[in-house]
Amino acid sequence: YETPYSDRLLDTKKEEMILPVDNKMALWTVVFSPDSNSLAAGSETGEIIIWNLVNQEPEKVLKGHVGSVQSIAYCPCGGILASASTDGRVIIWDTNTGSMQIELEDTGRSVWALAFTTDGRNLLTASPDFTMRLWDLESRTNVWRFSKHPDSVRAATFTSDNRSLITVSGANIYKWDIATNSPDWV
Repeated sequence: YETPYSDRLLDTKKEEMILPVDNKMALWTVVFSPDSNSLAAGSETGEIIIWNLVNQEPEKVLKGHVGSVQSIAYCPCGGILASASTDGRVIIWDTNTGSMQIELEDTGRSVWALAFTTDGRNLLTASPDFTMRLWDLESRTNVWRFSKHPDSVRAATFTSDNRSLITVSGANIYKWDIATNSPDWV
């Protein structure tokens, strides 16, 4: 699907193009850095493009996935980006150097949603098989697994105290108590 602006991003207030985008690839996900100085986008080709919003130029292209990038998330601490792909891999990137720091194997399945805890110590991954996993990034271990979600999770975020998780699944929004694995309708 193409629009008249598929080759650049548009500042809708000024109706000006602000970022050059290669319109030969589809972008599936986008996120601002915590300081709002960068914008990262995941593509169907497995690349992640990071734009510097100050000079409005592409800054880095991160390559590591072989499937389309379905979700990306910046760590609240800044300088760290997580990406998830249809290749079943989750990669943690150092955005300052563009290098891979950690690779998590999420059972070889596609990963559709990512969310960092507010302290940046843990990362949630959610797969279309209704499974959510919480990873301790320091030890690189899965510390929490929940596989009874009623549908595929497309988006997730933690509350500021990290005690609850909010997920979007189909037309429903759920609130999960991490300690008890119990869902509540929101």
